[in-house]
Amino acid sequence: MASCIRRSFVRVGDGLIHFRHAGSGPALVMLHQSPQNSRMWLDQIERLAEHYLVIAPDLPGFGWSDPLTVAQPTINDLASSLNAWLDALGIDHCAVFGMHTGAIVAVHMGLQAPDRIGKVLVDGYAIFNDQERALLGKRYLPPFEPDWSGQHLRWLWARMREQNYFFPWYEQKAACALRLPAPDLEKTEAAVRDILEVGDQYRLGYRAALNCSDRSQVAALSMPACLYYREDDVLLEHRQRLPALPDNIRASTLSDRTALWTDIERELARWNGPAQSIKTSATAPGWQRLVLATETGDLACWVHQPARTPAHCRLVVHGLGQAPLQQVTADENTLILQPDLPGHGASSEWSAQALSQQHLLAALARLVDQLAAGLPLVIESHAASSSLALALTRQLASQVSKLILIKPWLIDGQQRDWLLAHLPDMTPRPAGGHLLEAWQWERERHLYPPWQAACSDSRLPGDAPVVDRVHANTVTLIGLGRALKPLLADCLAPDTQQRIQSLAVPVEIIKHSPNQESSTA
Repeated sequence: MASCIRRSFVRVGDGLIHFRHAGSGPALVMLHQSPQNSRMWLDQIERLAEHYLVIAPDLPGFGWSDPLTVAQPTINDLASSLNAWLDALGIDHCAVFGMHTGAIVAVHMGLQAPDRIGKVLVDGYAIFNDQERALLGKRYLPPFEPDWSGQHLRWLWARMREQNYFFPWYEQKAACALRLPAPDLEKTEAAVRDILEVGDQYRLGYRAALNCSDRSQVAALSMPACLYYREDDVLLEHRQRLPALPDNIRASTLSDRTALWTDIERELARWNGPAQSIKTSATAPGWQRLVLATETGDLACWVHQPARTPAHCRLVVHGLGQAPLQQVTADENTLILQPDLPGHGASSEWSAQALSQQHLLAALARLVDQLAAGLPLVIESHAASSSLALALTRQLASQVSKLILIKPWLIDGQQRDWLLAHLPDMTPRPAGGHLLEAWQWERERHLYPPWQAACSDSRLPGDAPVVDRVHANTVTLIGLGRALKPLLADCLAPDTQQRIQSLAVPVEIIKHSPNQESSTA
């Protein structure tokens, strides 16, 4: 990821909106298509940040932004939330660019806040007719629900491949065939991850766009606007459906994305809006979400700031290779730091080369130094992070008052070798088999210890694992991809028991999580 791009969260109403930002000057807001997120604009953000303050949010319900609290948000709801987000950032004038779903949201932001939005630029403004909306609403957006067998992952892989062959993806007829290059495995994997990160709520943004039926609204924009349609886009024919447009709105057909961005940059240069800056919010008591930039990647972290001056800090480290924990129970005396480990959750955008114990320790130490310097520190570690927590305890020895290991993986050298040899192969495969392999490994590790052969003697007691938890952890494995094995090889020490005994700080080992709902195992 480009080093100049920063990531932040800001509270809007009852939820958080995650966004990327870079550069300085006039503000340009970039809105993504469904079901993607602001990650799709990394190259454009870096390029445009030479001249503009570029701000790209994850639309509510996508990426790392919380969904709106209404059951089925409309385009107006999405636009209102983003105008409120701009209020929170202190942006009083900007241009807005959007693609597909983002294009419709951009238009409605302009309709709602004409004094703020100085220019609207859209790529692929969709105008579906009543018949298309009815059909797409029934078939285009099936529920995405985890199944104990993992078949939902196989379906998702095929679904994301199919959208490159036909539009709509479920209509495998010659009349619906697309003339596009076959998708490569990395792009298919990225598309699958976009939906895996948000689950069934991927349908909300799509449905909001489909249900937006008034085609004449775009003609009511009062500011300069450009409506682009590309010859390589499935929405090209929608240009014919545009209403009569006033002189301030220009509709154009362009050959491809290169021509699109050439024209957009020309239009932005003509706009020449006033310089803007993002205001910072004061720290308030309660839970907040922040992103700490480190030399090797961004570390997302939940932080609970007590109302009174904290007496100590509790650092909660979730299990390696497992989904980040739900927020732990807070108290009035403790500063709580609950990071998503690098390569996991909202900290997933680290390069494979940076995912090592050395870099993880450096990121966690920096987090403690920046937010909890001088406070007595309790480190709470879960599952496979026990060795990492021991190393961090040694590194921060003068500050650590206690180490708590919850369901730790206390394995010897032979068990470590077995585990590493039997990890799922996360190399992307044409039919998506690596997704099912990850699912099977994650599910079976709840039935047999993953560091020894599965047999009658090693069968663990208890019910089958909760499907949603298996799914969340599998999503993490898929996100780590081929970095999974080298990361665990670097962070799992075979002599953890002996290292515990040599520590100078008190160590508490809890073999069963006190809160099963929050357990990473």
